[in-house]
This record gives sequence, C-alpha cells and structure tokens, in this order.
Amino acid sequence: MKFFLFIIYLLSGVSIYASLVNDGFKEQQNGNYKKASELYIKACNNESAIGCYRLANLYFYGLHFKQSNKKARKFYAKSCDGGIAEGCHNLAVFYEYGISLKLDNKKASQLYEKACNYGYPLSCYYLGNMYYSAKGVKKDLDRAVLIWDEACDEKQFSSCNNLGVMYNLGLRVPKNLAKAKFLFIKACNGGDKQGCDNLKNISSNYKNKTKKEKKFLKSCFEGSIDECKTIGY
Repeated sequence: MKFFLFIIYLLSGVSIYASLVNDGFKEQQNGNYKKASELYIKACNNESAIGCYRLANLYFYGLHFKQSNKKARKFYAKSCDGGIAEGCHNLAVFYEYGISLKLDNKKASQLYEKACNYGYPLSCYYLGNMYYSAKGVKKDLDRAVLIWDEACDEKQFSSCNNLGVMYNLGLRVPKNLAKAKFLFIKACNGGDKQGCDNLKNISSNYKNKTKKEKKFLKSCFEGSIDECKTIGY
C-alpha cells in the first residue's frame, strides 16, 4: 500500500509540473513572458525537462530576460539530459558553431545523433551532413545516405534533397536519374528551395533523353519510388 501511494504521489507531481509548463506556454502566447518565466523556472527546478527547454528559449530569444546564450545553453543541456530532443539539437548547434563556447564538432555530432535517436528528423539531417563533410566524425557517405533516407521518410525534406543529389551523381548509390528526380520533387513539394532548384536542373537534362528513355522515366515519375529502382542512368 505504501508503495502504491508513493507511485501515486510521483505521478501527481509529474502532472503538476506538466500543468505548470502548459500554463507557462499559454502565458507566453499571450505575451506575458514574466509570468511564463516564473512557471518555467518552477517546473525546471523540479526536474521538468520541457520546462527547462521552454526556459532556455526565453533566454535565447531575449524574452523577459536579457538575451543570454550562456544561460540558454545551460537549460538546453538540462532539457537534453531529460530526454527533450529539441534541447539536444539546439545544444548541438551551439557546439557546431561555437556559440558561447569553444567550437566542438565531435560534441555536436554526438548531440545530433542523440536527438536523431530520440526521433527528431532535423537532427538526423544535420548528422547526415556531419558524416558527409567529416565534421566531428570520420567521413562516411554510406552512413550519410542511410541517415538521410530515414529522415526523408519522416518528411525532413532537406534530407530528401541531399539523397536526391547522391542518386543524381551516383555517390555511394547507383546513379539513378529517375529516383533523383522523384526525391527532388518530394523535397520541392515539401518547401525545400534547393530541392526545387535541383529539380529544374535535372528536368532540363531530361529534355535531352530519347523518346524511349522519356517514356520509361515518365512511368517512374508518375508511379511510386519503388518503380524507379530498376532505372539507372
């Protein structure tokens, strides 16, 4: 019975601090940053990771508080330790670009990977870029392709664009114009400008194909990406 009551107490505490964060966010949306900050501080002090994340954002954007990258970093780190993917991602950006601390690509890549593993596709995109460019990790194009592929499936459209480039150039994957175009279309439709630019470029090259090639490619473009697997140019 005592154990049962202890569990109820813990769950009630979690509910209370979640309520503090929700109330704080409502205050923030209404422009009452002072009240929001008070609620976030109380939640964060009681180990609410999302409370720490919200508090970090106030410091980063200079809302109520004087803008402070150092304090934002502190609370992003605390939220990351508590399992908030966005906190890990933002902290990784601090390390990658040397914001209020010494630039450390190795640490950045570790944090992007942590956030990616938490299910945050934007971090997966950045992690793929790290492997492609050998920033903080050993260059590994195969790993970059795999990461971008998974992120693209999660509608991270910049990853779709990067994957399209790999297929267009035949980097660590079979050169496949049709699959590249399919990915550029997906990226462009998702709002990725580079994907739109690459789509224009690959479409201009398409005009130089023979009638037979165009017919084959058209059937792929209008179908699913699986139909493109047998088409290689």
